[in-house]
Amino acid sequence: MPPPSSASSGEALTNVAKHAGATRVTVTLRRQRQHLTLSICDNGRGILPADRLKPASFGLRGMSERARALGGTLALSAAPGGGTMVTIKIRLAPAPAKRSEPTVE
Repeated sequence: MPPPSSASSGEALTNVAKHAGATRVTVTLRRQRQHLTLSICDNGRGILPADRLKPASFGLRGMSERARALGGTLALSAAPGGGTMVTIKIRLAPAPAKRSEPTVE
């Protein structure tokens, strides 16, 4: 499975470049038990609640739809120290059961 939507991570980074005025971006990908979590955090101007509701916010809407299509969630929040944090969390499929080899006696 690719990371939690590489298209969403690309869209988030594009949004940072176009809108945030950030000088730093941190991208973190973690596996936490049965979840994969992608966090993209910048030190830019932040996102206003009204920006999230704009009808032309196709980037945010598309990122959210891609996360849901993978059975996950997308959250936007204020980053520590200013800026925006985008967090995409996807539940991993259970690992297939290991097949035991037959023993020959």
